[in-house]
Amino acid sequence: MELPEATITYEDGTVSETPYAPDKLKQKDQYTYFFGGNHGTVSIQTQAQNAGKLLVIKDSFANSLVPYLFGDYSEIIMLDLRYFGGSVEEVIAQNGITQILFLYETSNLLNDTGILRLQK
Repeated sequence: MELPEATITYEDGTVSETPYAPDKLKQKDQYTYFFGGNHGTVSIQTQAQNAGKLLVIKDSFANSLVPYLFGDYSEIIMLDLRYFGGSVEEVIAQNGITQILFLYETSNLLNDTGILRLQK
């Protein structure tokens, strides 16, 4: 599958045109092929026209799925609460988020204490 064009910006300011990191396939943990591993925040700008803005609250399980959403959203922001220390509410407000997706492997969802920060 060929992905729609996208600009991916990582929390450290690194920018990429692809979610894939082929050099990671030489490492023991090849799952880091997707987005180079886990990050607190990843922002993705796509070429999708008249599309919404998606916030993905996630663990590493989501990294392999998110590229398939590039054609459906003009912007996707991924937050991994294990590494993100900011305010989810501020991310939603500042970026005009129109939809939110929680995407976790089940045991991580049940044990991620970062999700407790979302309760009011």
